[in-house]
Parts: sequence; structure tokens; C-alpha cells
Amino acid sequence: MPEMQREGVLVRPLDRLSQTQVKLIDGVSRDLLEDPGLLCYNAAAADVYRDAGAEIKREKGCVRVRLSSSIIDKALDSAPSKIVLGARDPSNRLILDAHEPRVRFGSGA
Repeated sequence: MPEMQREGVLVRPLDRLSQTQVKLIDGVSRDLLEDPGLLCYNAAAADVYRDAGAEIKREKGCVRVRLSSSIIDKALDSAPSKIVLGARDPSNRLILDAHEPRVRFGSGA
């Protein structure tokens, strides 16, 4: 049985940023996630980062989390290319596919 889904509107991707700009943003983002890192105010979340290999340092009231490029790459590689948002009626499912840019409108609840 084929996957049923709400169709949405297929759109042509726009290149709003050049590849040079994308690489610059990626590099600067990685630099910031490694140093100074981010502040985490939830101990359980900090443990998840630590278990993934991040360097953590407990500070007063929070935990500083430093993410290396290798941790970021591992997380990006593990992201699914397709996500299915289920519905009681299969014809209302939304299939979000990273390789097929579509615009979909939802009704809320």
C-alpha cells in the first residue's frame, strides 16, 4: 500500500545564500558551539550532552556545554531524511521529506 499523505505545494528551492555564505555560517556556528559553548540549565539535558561526548563544566546555576565539530557531525549524520507526522486518518498524515521541498498548511489542533 503506498504512503498516503497530504500533498502540500511543491516549491522550487531558492538559493538565498551562496555556498560560501553557508560554509561561513557553519564554521562560525561550530566555533561558537565549541567556545564559549552554550549554557544548559537542566542537569538531565547536560547529562545527555555529556553522554554524547560533549565537554561539560558545572558552573553556578548552570552547566557550560562545549560541542566539538565531530559531535556536531555525528548528530547531523543521525538526523532522519524523512519524518512522518501521523494522523488518525492516514490521508491527513504529513510526510516531511528533506529532498522534496513542499509548503503545507495545518489547522492547529
